[in-house]
Amino acid sequence: MFAYALISILLPSLELACPSSYVNLNGSCFHFSGSREVNWWRAGEACATLNGTLLAPSDHQENEVIKSYLRTLPHHHDTFLGAYDNGHEGTWYWEATKKPLTFYNWAFRQPNNHTQHCLAFSFRDDYRWSNVHCDQAHAFGCKWKGRTHLERLVDDENEWKARRFGLKCKMLGVKFTFDKEPNEAEENTLSRNM
Repeated sequence: MFAYALISILLPSLELACPSSYVNLNGSCFHFSGSREVNWWRAGEACATLNGTLLAPSDHQENEVIKSYLRTLPHHHDTFLGAYDNGHEGTWYWEATKKPLTFYNWAFRQPNNHTQHCLAFSFRDDYRWSNVHCDQAHAFGCKWKGRTHLERLVDDENEWKARRFGLKCKMLGVKFTFDKEPNEAEENTLSRNM
């Protein structure tokens, strides 16, 4: 209960701390390659080394947040997204989830080529989407896969409740196990708070 009260007090001022080289955009962490350009596969590998995935806007709002940021960068380049239609001509999938796209932001007359199987924000078309050749070098962006501070707080509170429930079961003689048993200090603290 205390953690939820603390979260509600801190929530308005709780700033998402992104890893170095990432920027906080509307509550999510993103990395942009700037003027560094690589092919689509190398871009995905670069994101993976940064614990991220190629950009995959989940909805129109997130897409607009990313586009707005791209417009502010000093170097304007086409920027890879994490979608492809290779092997499924005309049906686009997000690489990270293998799920089909649920919305589109195509530039005029796009997609326009059956040999271009990767997706990018096109700076010439105000960062609307364009299909591009996967082996061409473009800038890229990544979205961090890690958990935010708020997600960790909620997970910690849920773990705390599970431990309390486990101790209550133990007192009643009901078998209940944890992935990690609480140490003696945790048991004493939990017992006092029941």
